[in-house]
Amino acid sequence: MKTDNRFLTDVVAVIQDIQPIAAHNKKEGEKTHVPFTITNGKTYINVTFFNELAQFFLKAREKILDEPIVIVIASAKVTEWKKALHLTNFPATRFYLNPKHHAVKLLRHRLEEPNFYVMDIEDDYVEQCQILKVADIKKLTDEFIEKKVACQLTV
Repeated sequence: MKTDNRFLTDVVAVIQDIQPIAAHNKKEGEKTHVPFTITNGKTYINVTFFNELAQFFLKAREKILDEPIVIVIASAKVTEWKKALHLTNFPATRFYLNPKHHAVKLLRHRLEEPNFYVMDIEDDYVEQCQILKVADIKKLTDEFIEKKVACQLTV
């Protein structure tokens, strides 16, 4: 998805670490951006909104009183910058802060759990994992699949 503009993604996450707006000059004039981080409790990803969407985001953020803020980003562009995945805005991108939506309600419910920000896989458990090839994974039974599984993929 990071190399193909035909694919945009939707995400629901908790906003963390909003940076101040940054301005820089380009040939076309002054451009702005706002970087921030989002999380679903297990994964963190950097987001950068540019220009008008960045300014609109900061204004909308000022109006929100309920913490933590859950954001729904619709049609975000997946990019890679400095060897890390990022989400940025595209012309179709929209965002919604603390909307009344079932996915937001589920995330808020998960936020109440004490282990929301804790990975539930211990390092010594990962070291004990069995290494399987794709063909072996396809042969697994339902009994094995219903257990908690940690996966690491090497390409």
